[in-house]
Amino acid sequence: MSEAVPTQEGKVRWLKVAQQWRELAEAADQRGRAECEQLSELATDPSTKAIYLRMADCYRRMADNHQFVDETDGFLDKSA
Repeated sequence: MSEAVPTQEGKVRWLKVAQQWRELAEAADQRGRAECEQLSELATDPSTKAIYLRMADCYRRMADNHQFVDETDGFLDKSA
């Protein structure tokens, strides 16, 4: 059985969809971070406040990872 070779149009379509998913994930990470920061401000218990701040930091790092992947993809696209 032969392997299907993607067309240029198929590659472009896939890249657009992948970019849209990255943008959605990054936006979700930013909203999650903001929500956790707000909840940490409302928390009265120090341990709960610390948990929300750690969660906000995790969301921030995930957003940074999305940005790094986008920059790496852009660099690889230019070098190809």
